[in-house]
Amino acid sequence: MSSNPSGQSGNLSAPAYEPEVWNSRVSNSDLTAFSQANRETLLRVLASTEYRHPATESDMRMAAHRLDRAPVERTQDALVQFNQAVEQSKGDLDKVAAQFGMTRAEVDRFEPLARETYLAQGFQDYANCYSYAMNDMDRYRHGGDVPGERGSFDFSSRSDRDYKTFQQELVKAIEADGAMIGGANAQPLEGYYRVAVYTRPPLTDARQQGDAPAMDYHFVRENTDGTWSQKEGAHPQTGSGRVTNRDDAGAVITDPRTAALGRYEFLTYAYVPQGGLDVGPPYEPKTKPGSLDLPLKPEEDWMRRSSDPYTETVSRGTPLRP
Repeated sequence: MSSNPSGQSGNLSAPAYEPEVWNSRVSNSDLTAFSQANRETLLRVLASTEYRHPATESDMRMAAHRLDRAPVERTQDALVQFNQAVEQSKGDLDKVAAQFGMTRAEVDRFEPLARETYLAQGFQDYANCYSYAMNDMDRYRHGGDVPGERGSFDFSSRSDRDYKTFQQELVKAIEADGAMIGGANAQPLEGYYRVAVYTRPPLTDARQQGDAPAMDYHFVRENTDGTWSQKEGAHPQTGSGRVTNRDDAGAVITDPRTAALGRYEFLTYAYVPQGGLDVGPPYEPKTKPGSLDLPLKPEEDWMRRSSDPYTETVSRGTPLRP
């Protein structure tokens, strides 16, 4: 194992670099085409879940109106709801057919399409740089996770202060979720991998254009092969950012302290237990040994049941086509 902070000789405790697992292989146009090809089935799922069972013609019209207004988002919702029903029925597809008012033949046709299309989305829309850095693979929330949320540290409200306080509160939030702060010169540690923590100072010069003015954070994680990788931020034109091992200059990241990441400034390293940490929503079940094990409040049970039907399940194959 390397003793160099750049980690160039590798760290077997670090996650593998697998962008194909995290990045979606289903585009918005793919989901729109899926919606068109499976319209009646999707409407039955949406109407039966969100209105009443069995769905009436009025329910179907309301579901159709919402599907037409937001075909991508509503298709994603229907995929979650259908796959949850399959999981909760333990594979009893007759029960699934009855739940959605479908024929068994319709369920048999749609089930493999729904499962593979859902899994082929990866975790791109459900993760941010923090989720990725902590290796938290799940689809419990669109947009990713907030540092400190699982550890009950309210970073989002505490952080609206001066830049130095913002940095201090970010460090506390990461620690609250179960990571250890290693400092600016952290060496490899058996059983852990390193995450580089960055902050972006506020933009005070109004004449500077093309950059967000607010303070922000970013994370870059160590890979097994000695390189480092990140999940890029969301962009108005391209949507949720993709996982890459390159910096803004297109160079493979070998030393995160010198990587080109715009106005983000390297702050410190954090140690994350091998395998990663569960972060984000407290109702997310513990799946990693080093994570906080939080009791599930009764009012949060529906959140867990209405979220990811295939936690940490990935698909590396080609998505099935309708």
